[in-house]
Amino acid sequence: MIMQRQSDGTYAETVNIMSPTEEIGEIVDANGDIYFSSSVIKTASGYPCILEKSKGKSVSDYKIYGNTVEKKSVGEPVFAKLYDFDGVRLLDSEGYALCSQDVTEYRIPVVCRGKNLFDYSLWVGESAQGMTIYEDGIKGVPTIRWHKFPKRELSSPIPAGTQLTVSYKFDTTCTDKGNLGVSFYNKSGVDFWKIADKPSGYTETFVIEQDCYYMSMFMCMLPYTENRYCEITNIKIQLELGDTATEYEPYREPVTTNILLDKPLETGEILKYPENVIEHSDGTSESVSLPKIPTLSGTTIVEIDTEIQPENIEITYKSRR
Repeated sequence: MIMQRQSDGTYAETVNIMSPTEEIGEIVDANGDIYFSSSVIKTASGYPCILEKSKGKSVSDYKIYGNTVEKKSVGEPVFAKLYDFDGVRLLDSEGYALCSQDVTEYRIPVVCRGKNLFDYSLWVGESAQGMTIYEDGIKGVPTIRWHKFPKRELSSPIPAGTQLTVSYKFDTTCTDKGNLGVSFYNKSGVDFWKIADKPSGYTETFVIEQDCYYMSMFMCMLPYTENRYCEITNIKIQLELGDTATEYEPYREPVTTNILLDKPLETGEILKYPENVIEHSDGTSESVSLPKIPTLSGTTIVEIDTEIQPENIEITYKSRR
């Protein structure tokens, strides 16, 4: 209830902003960005661990379950530094000089990324055959039918055998039909797959046959008319894991949080936060220092960037209603 000042100096009750039982869902600004949303507590489990509608806050708690395959466990060795900043040889706890093969600890990199693997911003500012890519679209006077923009390196390679779904949505003012496409390149920079010349609303599911290290984007004019201005705006290209095209979300830069342990996380062991303990398979436990794990705004996919992946991850987090 709001009290409003009257002309005689007294105050009177005015309208309710909302009823006692009404809940606020989301409040967005003029650009459509969410700056407030009510939340619920959710728990996600599995590997990778997928957090839906996460709010961009640190998780409430998490459990990471160890795994051992052919005598290898979860964690990558961190090798000793041999010299300090003054060039003095470093020693171990027993006074012996450290060697390059000495392992000081094991690192478990926890990577949080969004579901969209296509980062449109990589091409902003690029030009090709009369067309320039801007933040709000591709604009210009095309000089040829095909416009291929340079390939860009991915923040993380996509391994061969991965099933992906790509979807295109955009608006165009081109009198001639303006379509978009994406190409995929291997480590040598050779393109091995492309989803070419596709209209808005198009989706396709496929499995890549090689490790993908680079991508490029291009547009096609059909038919092509010389000296005619063209715009393709509201571009929403989404590349995601799996066989289903889901609601569009912009690309989110991955965030890596490192967990440091004295030894790799083996089968039967569990890291627990905020308890800050590691439970062993024999029922004992010991204290460890565990960091907070952030989430992104929207879908957050949590993975471990090690050769051996954990058996499972469980996370409790705040989700938008």
